[in-house]
Parts: sequence; C-alpha cells; structure tokens
Amino acid sequence: MRRQVFLVWLFVFLIWTFYRIFVSQSEFVDEVIAKPLFFLFPVILVVVGIEKKPLSEIGFRFTLKSVVTDIFIATLIGSIFVIEAILVNRIKYGELSFSVLPVVKATGGLLPFSLITLSTVASEEILSRGYIFNRLLQAGESEIRSTVITTVLFILLHLPIFFTKLQFIDSTFYVYLFSLTVLSITACFFSRNRSFLLPILIHFFWSITVSLYL
Repeated sequence: MRRQVFLVWLFVFLIWTFYRIFVSQSEFVDEVIAKPLFFLFPVILVVVGIEKKPLSEIGFRFTLKSVVTDIFIATLIGSIFVIEAILVNRIKYGELSFSVLPVVKATGGLLPFSLITLSTVASEEILSRGYIFNRLLQAGESEIRSTVITTVLFILLHLPIFFTKLQFIDSTFYVYLFSLTVLSITACFFSRNRSFLLPILIHFFWSITVSLYL
C-alpha cells in the first residue's frame, strides 16, 4: 500500500508540474478545473476502480451532526486565525494594511477569490489528508510519522508554484512555507473523524486569512 501511495503522489506531482510550467492558464482554470482534475481523478480512480472501495475511504463521510460540528469548530479556529493575523498585520505595517488586496481583485473580487480558494484547498486536502495520510495510517505507520510524511509531500506538491506563479521576495517565501507546514494540523482533525470537511474548512480559513491580512 505504501508503494501505491507514493506512486499516486508521484503521478500527480509530475502532471501538475508539467501543467504549471508549460500549460498554466488563468487562476480560475488552474485551481477550479485543472487542479481538481489532476489531484482528485487519480485518487478516485485508484480507490473506486482498483481498490474497489467506497469514497468514504478518503473522507466522504457526512452526517448532519458532523457537518454542523465541523463548521462550528472551523469557525472558532478561523476566528483565532483572523485575530492573530490582524495583530501581526498591525505590527508589520504599523496599521491595518490591505496591500495584498490587488491579488484578490485580480480574480474578480472576494467571492470569486473565496470560491477559487475553496476549490484549491478541497483538492489538496482530499489528496493529502484523505488519501495519502489515511493510507499511510492503514499501512501501519504511526500518526506522527504519517503526518510528517504527508506534510513533506504536501509541501513538495507546491514546488511548481515557486517557479511559475509566485514571485517570492524577502519574507514572503518563508510565510508561504510556514503556512504549508502549519496546515499539517489538519491531519490531526482528519484522524479523529475520518472526514475531510473540517480539514478543508480549516485550510480554507487559513488561506483566506493569510491572503487578506499577511
């Protein structure tokens, strides 16, 4: 199973890298169409087509109670993110600054930006936490080791953007790298209820917060 996990990850990494370098289009096309296709289709094909298992194996598990609980927890954590980000923003700029908002405006406004971000984090979380992390646990790896391996692979998946879309200057690179590492906490939540909803929501709130305030 470990070998299969790494082969799936390698396949996704290679096609995503090729796409980012040679084919990359608008933010909407990249994140709403291409990323779900490249990140999710191989996983679904392996789980349903090869393993003959239900999609609940990668986190498609929802009940009304779990959805309400996950939204509540994610909102609380998201509020903490916002408070911390506002404090950091004020310390960094001396006042509240929204100098990064042109990035949001470039996508057509806050709503389109939020939808693009949601699509992005959903694809990344289902692949990284729903499939890779979950399969490593099932293969007998400890939760800590599975989290570390998943985090490393998660960060490596973002290497193509380092060389194409983003122009990292000064501390921006380190903020981005730190953000990817922080998101490893979503594995802890996934391991508790085996649903990807809460990890996706936490990742979403973190990404929105970083984009707007940092």
